[in-house]
Amino acid sequence: NNNSNYLLYLKEIHDIDEQAKDLNPELKHYYYQRRSYLMKLFRKRLISKLNSQIEKEIISNVESLLKKIEEPSHTLETIR
Repeated sequence: NNNSNYLLYLKEIHDIDEQAKDLNPELKHYYYQRRSYLMKLFRKRLISKLNSQIEKEIISNVESLLKKIEEPSHTLETIR
């Protein structure tokens, strides 16, 4: 499930934040590099999912409009 994957990313990012609080600067750098990498993945996948949902909605709206246009009984006013 995609939602559980997103929650896992967020949990891992949260865990990194918690663990990094008490580390020396050298180790913090490693943790924050990992955090940055995870945030990029999270953002990329989330945006991809949203784009996919938006595309589906647009396609559905266009198909609905096309059905209205294809029916001869509809005039321009009823399509609007």
